[in-house]
Amino acid sequence: MALFQAQTPVLLELALERSDYEIHPHYDDDGGRRSRRGRAPSRSANLTYLRFRGKRLVSCPETHQPAAVRVAAGKAALEATIGNEQLRLSECSRWPEKEACGQECLAQIQEAPKACLVWTIINRWYQGQKCVYCHKPFGEIHWDDHPPALLDSERKTVEWNNVPAEKLQEVLGTHWPVCWSCHMAQPFGANIPNWWWIGPRAHCA
Repeated sequence: MALFQAQTPVLLELALERSDYEIHPHYDDDGGRRSRRGRAPSRSANLTYLRFRGKRLVSCPETHQPAAVRVAAGKAALEATIGNEQLRLSECSRWPEKEACGQECLAQIQEAPKACLVWTIINRWYQGQKCVYCHKPFGEIHWDDHPPALLDSERKTVEWNNVPAEKLQEVLGTHWPVCWSCHMAQPFGANIPNWWWIGPRAHCA
């Protein structure tokens, strides 16, 4: 189960992070159980949950390679109510093989909790870019209804549903941005002009 959760497609993660919902009084403890007793969470618990929820990309201290992780934000929020906030991971792409690690990567998350969010990394990548098909600049991205896509080296568009979070940096370095409209046009026979292949990065700058 842990391995399946660690490979949650990026698009689902982006949709969840984009929803600025108000925290429910009954936190999930990141293990499947829910407590329905007690008072509404304190402001500190709310802030802790919002700060540490979501999937993140870190550099594994052991391999120095990207790893996709998730903090047990619900548990941290509950501990924050008694002034004893302690971070632990609830998911990692290297689990279950390395589940007994010391979780030293948490220091990276504590230092820059927002910067390593998958949602943050991808949105920053699209900023200032243009669709490789129509050259339209990317504005605000609507992940819930018109998510953009990617173009691989074989000139095929790829949806974020098919991108594991731990492969994010690799994908961003080898693919090009495609807007939702152009991605949707592909099944109907739309083709990329031959000239784009000469220097695709120039058209995405």
